Formats: sequence, C-alpha cells, structure tokens
Amino acid sequence: MSGLRCCAASGIFAIALLLMPQAAAELLIEITHGDDKPTPLAVVPFTWEVSRSAPGTLAAIVGADLWRTGRFSVLPRSQMLSQPGAGQRIFFREWSQLQVDYLVLGTVNPSTELADGLRVRLELYDVHGQRLLDAWEISSDTGQLRDLAHTLSDLLYGHLSKARGVFATRMAYITHVEEEGGTALYRLIVADVDGARGRVLRESHKPLLSPAWAPDGKSLAYVSFEQGRAAIFRQSLSGDAPQLLLSEGEYSSAPAFSPDGSQLAVAVAQGGNIDIHLLSLHASGRADGKMRRLTRHFAVDTEPAWLPDGRSLLFTSDRGGSPQIYRVALDGGQPERISFIGNYNAGAVALPDGSGFLAVHSGNAPQAEGQYNIALYRFADKQPRILTGNTLDESPTVAPNGIMLMYATRYEGRRVLAVAALDSDFRARLPARTGDVSEPAWSPFTGTWQRLDTQ
Repeated sequence: MSGLRCCAASGIFAIALLLMPQAAAELLIEITHGDDKPTPLAVVPFTWEVSRSAPGTLAAIVGADLWRTGRFSVLPRSQMLSQPGAGQRIFFREWSQLQVDYLVLGTVNPSTELADGLRVRLELYDVHGQRLLDAWEISSDTGQLRDLAHTLSDLLYGHLSKARGVFATRMAYITHVEEEGGTALYRLIVADVDGARGRVLRESHKPLLSPAWAPDGKSLAYVSFEQGRAAIFRQSLSGDAPQLLLSEGEYSSAPAFSPDGSQLAVAVAQGGNIDIHLLSLHASGRADGKMRRLTRHFAVDTEPAWLPDGRSLLFTSDRGGSPQIYRVALDGGQPERISFIGNYNAGAVALPDGSGFLAVHSGNAPQAEGQYNIALYRFADKQPRILTGNTLDESPTVAPNGIMLMYATRYEGRRVLAVAALDSDFRARLPARTGDVSEPAWSPFTGTWQRLDTQ
C-alpha cells in the first residue's frame, strides 16, 4: 500500500465490539499480525459547538478504525499533553516529542444544510512538516454518528494510504447456535465492518447459506432450506419480507449478482446434474422467470463469480478430475480452465480491478493434504500466493477497494471469521463469544455522505 510501511509483526490485541441485542452475538477483533513499524498518529477529541453527544465519540471511533487496520498506532488520549481544538493552538514540538507523525483535529457545528443536522470539519496535520495536509467538511444527520465517524476514517485513510477506505462498508454473515434441546438456530446478520451494530435480517431453524450483496448494497440474496430444499431468496436491508427468487430443480444455490444487478448467476441441480444458470431480474429486483443455462457438462459446475466487466464468469468445476477454477464468457464459447497449481481450487471471487481472483487452495505436496488456505491468483502470472495459514480456510470475500480479504476459518474448535491483507502480512480474527460464524460477504461501496468542500 502506497505511503505505508508493511511488515510482519507479532502480538495479540483484542477489542470487544458489542452487537445490537437482536444479533445475539458478540464479535471480537483480535489482531494477530500487524505492521512492525505502524504509522503513529493522534486523533484529538473533537471540539463540539453543539451538545448533542459526548465530545469523544467521533474521535474514539475514528481512532479505533485506523488502529484496526494494523497499519497505524494511535496515541491514547491519556498520553496527550494537550488537546488543541484548532490548528493555531497546535504546539507541534510536543507532538513531535510524543513521536506522532500525523495529528487529526475535528470541529462539530450545527449543519446549515440539514435540519437538526451536524457539520463536521476534519483536519489532518503533518507534525514534522508543521503544516495542514488536508481538510474536509461533511454534513450528516445527528442520529448517525457512527456512520459519520466511519466516513471520516475513510477520508483520512484515503489521504494516508492513497487507497479508498472501507470503514463505511458493511459485512453480512451467518451465525449458527445450538439452542437448548439441540435445536439449531441460523441467523443472517448485517453489521459494520468493525462488527458493531449487528442486525438480524433473517432467522430460521433451517440452514441459511451464501449471502451475496446486490450491487447497490441495499439487499442480499441468500440460500435457505425453509421450503424443504435449497432455494434462493432476496432480503432487503429495510426489513421487508424476503422475496423468493428461485426454486428450480432439486436445489438452487450459490447466488451471485451481476455488476449491473440485472442478472443473478446461480448453480442449479436438474436431473442430478449441476450447472451454472443466469436468472434475469426486473428493475424492481424480482425475478422475471427468464433463465438461461450457461454451462452444460456432466461434471459439477458451481460457485459462479462475476468478473468486474460483467461479460464473463468464474466458476468451480471438477470436469478435469478435481475441483478447479474455470472462466466462461456470457456470449458463448467453451469454458477455459485458469487454475493449474494444486489439487484443489474452488470458491473463486474476482478482485475489484479485474486483475485476478481469490480461491480456496490446497497444494499437491503430501504435507498439503487436508490443508485448505486462501490463495491469490493474478491473471498475468497464474501463480498462486498463499494469503492465510490455518487448516480449513474457506468462503473468501474481498473488500471493494481490493486490499483486504475476509474469510471463514476454524479457531479453538469453532468457526470464526478472519481478515487478511492482500499486500502485507496483516491478520486478524473475528470470533463470536457464542456459536459459530461463517459465510462472510463484504458489501460494495455505499455513498452516504456528501463532501461539501476541500482545502
């Protein structure tokens, strides 16, 4: 990542991130590998010209966001020698003595654009250069301080790393808890990417699987066994009743929205044969009943994943004797095998820039037997790079900026989520206090806040 030093480090840190009560789970973030030379910065508690919230709220969330990347060390508030509310009150020498490279200030005022809203001015200073690097002004609703804080974190991260931040995005995942009497309870949950504000979208005693975000980030498709066989539903974040999209053949699975949202790629079993099909969607998001079969082979073709151009798909097939990744164009032609190293490659997800994909990989060597990790493949060289190091890593999903990876794995006998960087050795775990967590899906970018001006 440009502008940041990326090296492996050891040490385990944990932050408890409470979800909302209805999520019935509590995720933790445990950073297991970070940067051994993280960029030091300080986020001073913001100056509030309004009295609607505690002054430390926004600054604390921003600091935690940046710290959780593993690339920044954030100076604790208790170690600050002063808390300047404006640039002219900064004594750069004292911050330099604290070995801080960057200083973040914020001022909160009543919004002139939104009724009963807030207007925040955020400033980033270079301590050693003793100068203002950038400033932003954002208007927001007073009831969405956490959204506002994540957006401020994105702005800072973008300047410091030269890459778009993903703090304002969301993640979806499935939890599985055994209730009293041995009854299984499954929940489809959506939360901030830091694990906060978890909200249950769907709850069932039948398995829920494979959540997939629509391109606008306002709904998800998922697989449910509530009808007695695997069928695909669509659930909006607004809480409306789920829509049945597909219940064809013996079962339907592995939904994936096209980049423009007009089609859903699915794996459908008919007559004992599993192939990739394309289901057309109305502008309203409902299925229009038109479905086209894209692959035709006696082998199992499953787990479709769209490439960013929307003109071709990746999928998993064992037509060559073992599960491998293939690519097929929507306008016809024979599928092309694109993974050749390892005796198992499956569950591909394309990188946002189209340069390659992630997949669950197992090597050919005898010592690799039973070892499944997430690998990065670049189309330019086709040589996999192993990104994770546990035994049973699965279900990769990539951040919309193409920098971070989330996946499911096992830790201390339970299923947990984990995060890794594609360009460094950063690693973190996200276990829940109770039950299992699996099937992560990282949302696309969502535009919520308006940047009013820049200096």
